[in-house]
Amino acid sequence: MAPPGSRDERRSVAVGPLRRLAAPVLRIFRRQDQSQLSTRQDAAAHQLDAVAASVVTRLDSVAARLDALEGLLVARFDLLSGQADALGTRLAGMEGRLAARFDLLGGQSDALGARLAGMEGRLAARFDLLGGQADALGARLAGMEAVLHPLTRCVPLGTEVLSRTPWGWLLHPVEDLALLAGMMDAGGMHEAGTRIVLQSLLTQGDLCVDAGAHIGILTVVMAHAVLPGGQVVAIEPTPRLAALLRQTVVLNNMQALVTVEACAVGREDGTATLSTHTGTMNSSLVPLEDGTGAIQVPVRRLDSLIVPGTRVAVAKIDVEGVELDALAGMSRVIADSPDIALVVEFGPSHLKRAGIAVDDWIGAFRVVGFTPWEIVEPEGTIRPLRGAGLDAVLSLNLLMLRHAPQRWPRLKLAG
Repeated sequence: MAPPGSRDERRSVAVGPLRRLAAPVLRIFRRQDQSQLSTRQDAAAHQLDAVAASVVTRLDSVAARLDALEGLLVARFDLLSGQADALGTRLAGMEGRLAARFDLLGGQSDALGARLAGMEGRLAARFDLLGGQADALGARLAGMEAVLHPLTRCVPLGTEVLSRTPWGWLLHPVEDLALLAGMMDAGGMHEAGTRIVLQSLLTQGDLCVDAGAHIGILTVVMAHAVLPGGQVVAIEPTPRLAALLRQTVVLNNMQALVTVEACAVGREDGTATLSTHTGTMNSSLVPLEDGTGAIQVPVRRLDSLIVPGTRVAVAKIDVEGVELDALAGMSRVIADSPDIALVVEFGPSHLKRAGIAVDDWIGAFRVVGFTPWEIVEPEGTIRPLRGAGLDAVLSLNLLMLRHAPQRWPRLKLAG
């Protein structure tokens, strides 16, 4: 409490009456302020009601529009669903019609296939007929060529005679008159059937062997059969004949085709005694009772002469009684050449001198998988080896095969 007479006391005494006088006036002003506030509150409430009513109206409008849109969308979806059903029905109809068309085409295709198969059969029969006629015509032409070709023309050259065959020039030793006479009688082709078989076995690019090549009568035939790209290994142990064979190769321009090996073939590499004979085709490593002499010659295995891994298509083996030695010396060549065919001379008189039984000789080839076939001269067909009477045969060329003859389509079986 302010001390009496102080400034605060004096102010309190002065203000107090004024407050009492102003109180009624202040109450009037407070009532007016409250009335105005209430009026303003009422106005604000009316405005909020108006805004709320406007919002409700707008929401009702939006709801109505959404209802209309929903109806429109439902109608559109119903329309699309109907169209999809109609399209599905049309597609199902198309599928049925296409299936019917494909079935029809399938039947027509089967019918066409059957007709084509029939045509193929008829054409095959026609081609077989034409093939047979062509073979017959070829045989006739070959016979005519043998008669008409100037191969009977022989040119004496001192110690040799030059003759012409359908497959090239040959140099003969002049002293072998029997050979010259036989060649002229046969129209220039010794062992015509064997020649045909060799041509049936060989094709371009093949490698083949002519063991016991002599003067090259069949060497030149084999060389023509493997053109282009083929190779012939011609083996001849008689030095004079090997020299003539080399000249024959040059005369026929076959240096790229033919390789001449001046040696005999056997089971081991080395040397051996060759018995010579006036009939130069009869010289042999097996001693001859009527031989004219004996010379030492090199002996090579075919396994040593042929590069390992090389496939040999045909080996012609004409070695006068040492065929089994040649066979023993070519085991690797046979292993490397699963389709190899052998053309082997079978001479019972040679085997008798060598002390080899006929059955043992044939059995040695069978053991390594070969089946013997007889070559029919001069036709050039083959037939199964006869079961009896082989001891009485003078000489016979055999074809040794490891597969059925049908593997070589040009081979012909005797009728």
